[in-house]
Amino acid sequence: MKALKIAGGVVVLIVVGVFVFLATFDVNQYRGLIQDQAKAATGREVSIGEISLSVSLTPAIVVHDVKLGNAPWGSRPEMVIVERVAAHTDLIPLIFGTVNIGDLEIIGADVLLETNADGKGNWEFDVEASPDDEAIPLNIDGVSAENLKLSYRDGVSKLSADVTAESLGVEIAGALMDMIVPEMEVDGATLSYAEGTTKAAAKIGTLRLSADGAITDFNITNITVQDTTASYTSDGAPLDVAVDTFSLDDDGELDVVAKLSGQDIRAKGQIASIAQLMARTEEFPVKLALDGFGLKADTDLMVSLAEDRPSATGKINIPEIVMAADEGAAGAGGASESDGGKVFPDTPLPWDTLSTGNADVNITVGKLVLSNGMEISDIVVPVKLSGSNLSADPISLAVADGTIRAALGMNAANKSVSLKADIDGFSAENLAKAMKKTDLITDGPVDLSLNVRGGGDTVSAVMANLNGSMVGGMGQSRVRSDALNILGADVIMQVVSVMNPLGNKDPYTVAQCAVVNFQISDGVARTEDGIAFVTDKMQFTSSGQVNLGTERVDLGVRSKASSGIGVGIGDLVQAVKISGPLSDPGVGIDKVGAAKTIGTIGAAIATGGISALLQGAKNRVDTSGNNPCEDARTWHTK
Repeated sequence: MKALKIAGGVVVLIVVGVFVFLATFDVNQYRGLIQDQAKAATGREVSIGEISLSVSLTPAIVVHDVKLGNAPWGSRPEMVIVERVAAHTDLIPLIFGTVNIGDLEIIGADVLLETNADGKGNWEFDVEASPDDEAIPLNIDGVSAENLKLSYRDGVSKLSADVTAESLGVEIAGALMDMIVPEMEVDGATLSYAEGTTKAAAKIGTLRLSADGAITDFNITNITVQDTTASYTSDGAPLDVAVDTFSLDDDGELDVVAKLSGQDIRAKGQIASIAQLMARTEEFPVKLALDGFGLKADTDLMVSLAEDRPSATGKINIPEIVMAADEGAAGAGGASESDGGKVFPDTPLPWDTLSTGNADVNITVGKLVLSNGMEISDIVVPVKLSGSNLSADPISLAVADGTIRAALGMNAANKSVSLKADIDGFSAENLAKAMKKTDLITDGPVDLSLNVRGGGDTVSAVMANLNGSMVGGMGQSRVRSDALNILGADVIMQVVSVMNPLGNKDPYTVAQCAVVNFQISDGVARTEDGIAFVTDKMQFTSSGQVNLGTERVDLGVRSKASSGIGVGIGDLVQAVKISGPLSDPGVGIDKVGAAKTIGTIGAAIATGGISALLQGAKNRVDTSGNNPCEDARTWHTK
């Protein structure tokens, strides 16, 4: 017992002696020596302002205005600037040569990390460690910091990134060099990133993360983010995100509540853990329930980030999409004021995006409700992306008791687009009913075959050099005359009115057939009597062209009586022109054609009297051996 008392007294004397020493010790007298030792260790200039000690069982050393010089090629003289550092150490372990820092406080740190054109970092010090050097054991329990700034500049890629934080709290387990950080919390942080035309910025309310192992190995097990906004811009439209909550745990369970470009979104389900995402070595599932932009979707994908091009395989199912009433309502001609009245916008096509990954994903939509009330169901779009080639073949969908089958192809290498589409099983009557319009039309079987290809950077550029064909038609039907306006075919009514001003104003038009046949070359859609519309009283055929590049229409329409001599008087205005912008073409009399017709009638009266005129009318009524719709379908083959 006496020995223990003596030992205890010795320890007390040592501690008291240390206290007395620290209380009378002027650490500033060693400032020059400390600076010299730091320079020898780093090969850089080091300057230190005032140094002070506070004495307690956890004495603190406080250092002001610390500066560490940058590499000779650096963009500024200092690599590190710190306003104040306070290190609280445990006294007893310090006596025996071990530095245990309970809390390291840092205020006003400004750190610049950068690389030169050869990729060398300014954190690589040009000094060699002596084999006799023995590191002093340094343990830090935690770091607290305020007003931090960290910048990074890449001299090779020209990438730049900046991070600031109002406060930072870090829990550290074990030696500082092991970088084992079980917990970290950041408040009031901002981040900015720029590389070429790509820019990103974020403002974080709160960020918390947990790690199992060294944080430098990205062994992060949990991460939560709250009250965060971010923006991203590249060659395309800007993307804005506002995150209410974001959490991802070690099992890959994801829960996100956010706004994307002002639209509420929610994602909940399973993806990879943070460690898997950072390692990029394993394929992982993405099974999420998504709710946003007015629709819900379920994903069942396998995603790989291991290769240079990330890939995804699986399926995405969307039960229903309902388009708002104003979506797609750009006017009768399909043009909008924002596009300057153009039908085909100058919207850039996503060629760069096609080079960023591979995909084999089957997208299904149970029901799509258009803004006009039409319902499209059983939509299947099998998307395959490989080697900058995108294909969706076969696309299928059901509408109005009919089926549309299509194939889309896009090649980023030559910026080409191809589209094929065929429809069958349709009738005009069912289409009208699908658009919630009743008593407009009866029967009228419809067919369409589209096969086009083009190329360019934008939608309008593709249309300007389009090649291919479009052939479609409608069989016999009975149309309510005023329904032609309702169906958006007011040009037809103008033509009928101009070419047959004395005809009966029947409430119904019996259409025998209708055909549209355009052959497209270098952005110009041409037709030679390839447009035909035959009713029980009149026949109309049209020739001319539609320039898809300039979006100009230039079509001539000719008429012929189908029945009733009285209707033949319409030949006084036998030729009509449809011309003007594609978004709003106008109908007018073709003066040359009308004059020619009037001259023909005048000559008939002068030479053969009224009987000759009547005979001409009879010839116009006689349609035996002439089928304008059949001729329209086959004009390009003759």
